[in-house]
Amino acid sequence: ITQLGHVEDLATAMARCLEVDAAANRIYNCTDTHGVTFRGLVAAAARACGKDPEQVELRSFDPSGLDPKARKAFPLRLTHFLTSVERLRKELAWTPQFDLEAGLRDSYSKDHSQRPAADVDFSRDGSLFQA
Repeated sequence: ITQLGHVEDLATAMARCLEVDAAANRIYNCTDTHGVTFRGLVAAAARACGKDPEQVELRSFDPSGLDPKARKAFPLRLTHFLTSVERLRKELAWTPQFDLEAGLRDSYSKDHSQRPAADVDFSRDGSLFQA
């Protein structure tokens, strides 16, 4: 189970930190307010791309061969990771504007519209299934 946040929510929170003197030297968690499983994340990403989650092939892998601190091979933590944004809400009057699905739709829309000229490199993905 993990949490993700949207870059625009992060930017807004960072701007609030600069505007509020009491935020100096404080640490804030900035993310969505709900956790999601990896399977739930895949389903949400499929919906964001206009795909039926039931039609997405989902392959599991054995994470025991991966170094949990080596985040390059797998961009999410291999352990559960949930945080609270309550301090950010209370001290900086901040609330996320994007839930997981809205954030994924927004990101997909913006990234997909860029149409990268080069093919996407999925070579690291293969290493997950060989771990």
